[in-house]
Amino acid sequence: MNYFILFNLPEIFNLKKKKIKQKFYTLQKKYHPDFHINTKNHEKYIKKSIEINKGYKTLINPLKRIEHLLSLNINYNLYNKKNKCDNEIIKFQFNLYEKFEYYKKKNNHTMLKNFLDKINKLENSLFNKIEKNIKKKNWEKSIFLLKYIKFINTFQIFVKKNI
Repeated sequence: MNYFILFNLPEIFNLKKKKIKQKFYTLQKKYHPDFHINTKNHEKYIKKSIEINKGYKTLINPLKRIEHLLSLNINYNLYNKKNKCDNEIIKFQFNLYEKFEYYKKKNNHTMLKNFLDKINKLENSLFNKIEKNIKKKNWEKSIFLLKYIKFINTFQIFVKKNI
């Protein structure tokens, strides 16, 4: 299912959350099963509403949106397999964990906050890079960047829990 088509949105990464929400509410007003309870096609409306909810959860989440874009254009599961680029990502992960442990041992909240701010800026930078690569249809580079973003996302949660 192409959720961009379902929501009548362009197949691009950079979508406004407000626009996605507007499309979601418009579709649910039209297809929500509660509005069609006494019709013969009630089951059809239930299925359509479920599809709309799945589409919303995919498009509203930038990581899921990237994966959806990739899956529409390539065999994402095949490309997503472990490759030589993963060694670079592993080094990057170790480096971040080492820095975090260093700042944590110093017990300096300002340093930790600055570190987290840098991570947030890096994540934004990677989102910008992935958007450019998706526009260029550079799928391998997009997958590589997505792996970084996924790690950063997980790492941010870890840091926040351990500050």
